[in-house]
Amino acid sequence: YDLGRGVDKDPKKALEIYEGNCQYEHPESCFYAGYAYIMDKTVAEDIPKARMLFETACNHEHAEGCFFEFFVK
Repeated sequence: YDLGRGVDKDPKKALEIYEGNCQYEHPESCFYAGYAYIMDKTVAEDIPKARMLFETACNHEHAEGCFFEFFVK
């Protein structure tokens, strides 16, 4: 749903899926959910939630998650 490959593009549905996968400790999903909360114009910005998602990604050795956790204040 994020890229619209084979389905209609739906950023909110993509975020829902990413957050669901993050609960199962999938670091890439945690990262993309966090990224949506700071960069996606169709999702309400939520810096504290994004930071928490980046922290979760980082805790599972996701390098970009660690980078974004450090810089998102």
